Amino acid sequence: MRTPKRFLIFFFVLVAVLALLLAFTLVRFSISPGREDIETKRVLREFSFNSDKDISMWEEKALCPKKTAYSLGEITGRLCLEAQAVDSASALFYKETLDHRQKPYVEWEWIARKFPDWKGQESLQKKSDFDFVAQFYVVFYARFFPKARAIQYVWTESLPVGTVSDSPYTSNVKILVLESGLSDEWKQERRDISADYLDLFGEPLDKDVVAVSFMADADSTDSSASSGLSNVRIGYIGPSKEEGNDGDTGIPTKGPEESSRRKDQGKEQPSDT
Repeated sequence: MRTPKRFLIFFFVLVAVLALLLAFTLVRFSISPGREDIETKRVLREFSFNSDKDISMWEEKALCPKKTAYSLGEITGRLCLEAQAVDSASALFYKETLDHRQKPYVEWEWIARKFPDWKGQESLQKKSDFDFVAQFYVVFYARFFPKARAIQYVWTESLPVGTVSDSPYTSNVKILVLESGLSDEWKQERRDISADYLDLFGEPLDKDVVAVSFMADADSTDSSASSGLSNVRIGYIGPSKEEGNDGDTGIPTKGPEESSRRKDQGKEQPSDT
């Protein structure tokens, strides 16, 4: 009689162990959906901004007579690209063609230090207050610059995270609030560009990425703003596919209507690159 009892005990223990292993496996693969994509990302370019060399690889485009000061700085003990805007507006941009068929992605870390002083309630629709402590653009190919589309990721002072809006200058630029309020900590962003394009423009991405851009500005509010940028990475998610063709680069401006307003104020609108 002892043999059957031992066999049953062994059998139930084995079943329990197998059940635990199965549960562990299910939990493991249910954590952080998309982790497999993250692990298979292919980084094409990386900028830590811990030296002037990284900054020198980015070009600058002035959006008004006074440029924002971009320099190697240290914020919360970290070397970074530091932006200081004082009644100024200029953007740093890096040209890189990303094939839209290969699921492009971008990630970066940033921190907000001082917000512009808005004349009224903070808004994404008012041209008179269209300044941001930090904004990161992804620009898409267009044969004619005025038709270029872009995603403008912004850090605001009080607007809810996830707020979406058209730019007050053009519906070709979609604004998405990623962070809100002051923070003593660096915030990391990782964006699936194809997914964001579909959500914001309502159609699948069919244009190559041609540039990314970072800017802090405070010219519209005649005030000041400061922020930091670090660890920018651009590349693809998933396995390699056929390489795409290079295209012209259109760097985002505040909008095609900006030229007339800037001219009235003695400010020059940048030309296409």
